[in-house]
Amino acid sequence: MSKFFDDTMQGLLEAAGIENSEIPKHKKKTKSSTSKSSNKSKHKHEYTECLFIEREHPHRGTYCTICGKIGDIHFFEAERTEQGYYRQLDYDEVYELYKHLEQVRIDDIFQKFVPVNRE
Repeated sequence: MSKFFDDTMQGLLEAAGIENSEIPKHKKKTKSSTSKSSNKSKHKHEYTECLFIEREHPHRGTYCTICGKIGDIHFFEAERTEQGYYRQLDYDEVYELYKHLEQVRIDDIFQKFVPVNRE
C-alpha cells in the first residue's frame, strides 16, 4: 500500500512540476495587515442605557460613558398582546415608554461611536 501511495504522490508531484525538495513542511504564519493593538480599548467599558434619536426615530440602546462606543441598539420595540401575538410599538409609544432615559442624537444608525461630554 505504501509503494502505491508513494508512486501516486510522485506522479502527482511530477504532473504539477514540483520536486520533493520544494514541498514545504508547514505554512508559516503571517502577521495581520491591521494592527490589533490600535483597535483594543485601554479601559473596561461602562455601558449606560439611553434612547438614540436618529432622524426623529427613537431606538433604545447602550453606549460607553468613557469613550462613547455604542454597545447595542434595539431597532424596534414590541409588546405582547392578550392574544399572545407581538405588536410593534410606534415612535410615540417608544418615546413615552423610555422618557426617563437620556436622549442621544446620532446621524446614522450604524455609526460606532457617539460624542461624549467630559466634564
